[in-house]
Amino acid sequence: MKVGLLVVMKFISEFIKSDVGKILLSVLGMFLVLVVLYSAFYPSEEERLQAAQEDISILFEDQNNQVLRSDVTQEEIQQAEISANKLPSDSREELNNTVDEAQAQFEVLEALSPVFAGNPLMDEVPLVREGVTPDLIAQTQSALPDEENEYVAKGNDLLNQAPGKLQEMDALRSELENFTSIETVTRSNLYEVVQLANELTDKAGHFTDQPYMAQTYESYHLSMDNLVAAIINGHSYGNYEQPTLDAIFANPVLSERLKGTPLNPSPQIALTFDDGPNMEYTPQILEILAENGVKATFFVYGAYVDDHPEMARRIVEEGHIIANHSYSHPDFSQISDEEVIQEIEWTQESIVDATGVAPTLYRMPFGAGGPRVVRLLSDMTSIIWNVDSLDWELQDAELIYQNVMANLSNDMLVLMHDTAQYTVDAVARYVPELIEQGYEFVTPMELDFQHRFFAE
Repeated sequence: MKVGLLVVMKFISEFIKSDVGKILLSVLGMFLVLVVLYSAFYPSEEERLQAAQEDISILFEDQNNQVLRSDVTQEEIQQAEISANKLPSDSREELNNTVDEAQAQFEVLEALSPVFAGNPLMDEVPLVREGVTPDLIAQTQSALPDEENEYVAKGNDLLNQAPGKLQEMDALRSELENFTSIETVTRSNLYEVVQLANELTDKAGHFTDQPYMAQTYESYHLSMDNLVAAIINGHSYGNYEQPTLDAIFANPVLSERLKGTPLNPSPQIALTFDDGPNMEYTPQILEILAENGVKATFFVYGAYVDDHPEMARRIVEEGHIIANHSYSHPDFSQISDEEVIQEIEWTQESIVDATGVAPTLYRMPFGAGGPRVVRLLSDMTSIIWNVDSLDWELQDAELIYQNVMANLSNDMLVLMHDTAQYTVDAVARYVPELIEQGYEFVTPMELDFQHRFFAE
């Protein structure tokens, strides 16, 4: 046994030393290197499947791979097909079917592209290109693929309907051009012009996004701008009669463009915060206001300004109004004239020392003090409120939010306190909503609210 093994080993040793053995070993080594490189760099089946799925998904606008991108290219479809074909036959059948669907859509969209923009096969309202003619529609129909599939059938339906759509848009275009040719709008003919604009706006709504109508709409919107200017100018000579106003605001285009004008002023709100500055809650409120591009008024205690002068400075540096709310928050109706003046003067000194700003606004603690305090402090302006958030009483963000939203008006002067988390959370919720509703955030002095004290 041992002798046989020694003979075999000797044979192998001599074979390896031979030229033939050396060549075979070299070939075997190269083969092993190739195997290692293949394993290291050639993607696994799972990786190839993922790559194929990604190449296919970019062809479509939706996650279900049904709506082909309107700007997809033949090269992208071919790349998706190549990726799918790298998979074993049992893994690629479904992917190949999706690629075939993409190719079928693509061929029809290419044929339809002279007439339609976007993806007319899937768009709810197909978009007709500018400059389309009946002759072009007929030429496009003859260019559709010969295959019988759902996309070719849909393309034929679209082209059969296109001449009728052109007639509708041409009729509207003629009416719009007549409207844009009106040269003079006065108070005497305003009602008739607005009525015509309303009729056209209703009709135009069906074709607003149509490229075919783009140039006409440009002239139409310019005429609507001129009509808005005429409406505003006419209003400067006196109020319109109610039927004219009703006609104007029945038109969504006119109503929107008149927002913020004397005819349709935006609702306004002034946010005010009492009893700060507070090192925990005032910074959070300042951040919310900054995120929303909103300014507010902070009525501060002089004592707290002395404790936190850096927070008072931050209020001013971030563009908010800092105002006087007394030094120690006494009920002004229960203290003497001298004590009222002292409370205000001490706070003025604290604010000036901290910020360099001398406030011109003040708020009586508890809103108490009446006309006596207003007379005493005649060189400053008293600010009260017409919406109490009741944050001090409700102490719940949801309830505070509901209370503010239930008291919306065109001129809101809101009382809050930057002293608790529930106020912070309520402000974070209702400020963006009021912006969405079109509220303009202003200072207390910009509001049409002139009351300076509460009746006692």
